Amino acid sequence: LAAASVASVRGHLLPLPLCSPRVPASAFEHCWPWLATGEGHTSITMMAHLEKDVFGVFLMLTCGYLFAAVAGIAADALAAEDGIRRPLPDLLFQALPEIEDAGEAVNDKAELAFLCVAAPVLLWRRKLRLAARQIYVIQSALWVLRAPAFLVTRLPNPYPKCRPVEGLSLASPGKILELALGVLRGTVHTCADVMFSGHTAGLTMILLVVLRHAPSAWPYFWSHFLGTVLVMVCSRFHYTTDVYVGFVVASFFCWWYFERVDRAMREARAAPRRLGTLSSFLVWYEGDLHEGPGVHAKG
Repeated sequence: LAAASVASVRGHLLPLPLCSPRVPASAFEHCWPWLATGEGHTSITMMAHLEKDVFGVFLMLTCGYLFAAVAGIAADALAAEDGIRRPLPDLLFQALPEIEDAGEAVNDKAELAFLCVAAPVLLWRRKLRLAARQIYVIQSALWVLRAPAFLVTRLPNPYPKCRPVEGLSLASPGKILELALGVLRGTVHTCADVMFSGHTAGLTMILLVVLRHAPSAWPYFWSHFLGTVLVMVCSRFHYTTDVYVGFVVASFFCWWYFERVDRAMREARAAPRRLGTLSSFLVWYEGDLHEGPGVHAKG
């Protein structure tokens, strides 16, 4: 997704603002003249503002993956001390048929298919690069928010074939880091990171990002989302509560993030010299991809 979003700039698929050759009084007008003054914008090379994409990818890899992997292994170490416990009762487990041997692979493939359909839709709308940047930041935040939830309250994993790595202990930080890197490579799987569902939070994030830029595509994406969530519960990969809380947390955070972006763009047009820290970051991170002269991207 990162490579496609940057490569989409080639051939003028994605319009980007050209920095003014003069240096006006406002540094904001210098970097985004169309956003501050309503002037037109033009396309430039695919290397434009690439540092922002690199920053987003780095943030997602460190906070969204490495930090989450370390927390997941640490939770497994704590769960090993708790001992193996029976899964908790779940009404939907009793009401829905069980899909055996589905596990993490099915859910990962469903999320990958979601992205594979979302990428060309966003590319057609000329929003792929902007959507990718939003996904980097939102996913990083969701994974950081998720870690304390499953570290503090360790629920027994409902998936019968999931077993934590034996011999884990918090007294061996080197072993934890080694296994965390294994999680990133896909050779190690964690079992104690139950509440809340990371797959559901990730799917919800992609769903809301896509619908922000391509609202007319809602029939397919909502159908895909609901079908994937149903398979997740039927495979016993997550409790129904994990899925529900993951959806609520991701929905709330996406709503808050989009509201803050829109507010930051309005503040930047009205008073670029009086931006707060968060607004300044959002204008720097997304401002070059928002369409002018409006205060936010169309759709």
